[in-house]
Amino acid sequence: IPFRFWEPFQNRDVLIIYNAMLFAVIALLVGATPMRPETLAPALRVWLRRGLIAVALLATVVSVYALAAIGYRTWEGGITLNRLAIIGWNVINIGILVGLLARQVKADGRTWATSMQAAYGVGMPLYVAWALFVVLAMPWLFR
Repeated sequence: IPFRFWEPFQNRDVLIIYNAMLFAVIALLVGATPMRPETLAPALRVWLRRGLIAVALLATVVSVYALAAIGYRTWEGGITLNRLAIIGWNVINIGILVGLLARQVKADGRTWATSMQAAYGVGMPLYVAWALFVVLAMPWLFR
């Protein structure tokens, strides 16, 4: 990002790659969060939590960056069905990541995994609702 900062603002393909990567990062976070962390060694639990928090923090920064690029492209070229769909997805994505990080601040060494799972539990219905809106309502709005 630092060496090609303006690339997603000017190149649609780069922006698509950023958004696909962010979707994969959310999937990684969900998949890497243990269902029962007590089955892991204590040191592994600590480092896994730290790693997941670091990934979530970096993904939040990249999500805000991608949202800024989409906002810029929308400002320059107008709103389209695809841009609105991605803007909504990014807002939900940022909300999940910020919620996850906020819950981790409050969580302790025993409740961190449950706290992460709760953040995902709030976010997944939002993804479903947004997907339904995109599929069912947006075609009517952009006729």
